[in-house]
Amino acid sequence: MTIKIDLPPSLEEEIRDEAGRAGMSLEDQACLYLHLGKALLEDGREGAIREAARTFLDDRGGDSNGLTDAVQKSIDRYIDRHRT
Repeated sequence: MTIKIDLPPSLEEEIRDEAGRAGMSLEDQACLYLHLGKALLEDGREGAIREAARTFLDDRGGDSNGLTDAVQKSIDRYIDRHRT
């Protein structure tokens, strides 16, 4: 399946820069972010990507639960603002 997402120019530039540093294409980097976001937001379903993302954050002093909550609230707020 192919999905086209129109990113704000500033976000596209950030992702493109990060992709370049990682030696990845813009599309692969964006796909990675979607996978990580989905993994963090899955309620009650443990999986390899979710566990890796949470472990990565926790090992570096991050709060994976806090980040998950913040991401979910941001998504909810965005959806509320853009409902038709």
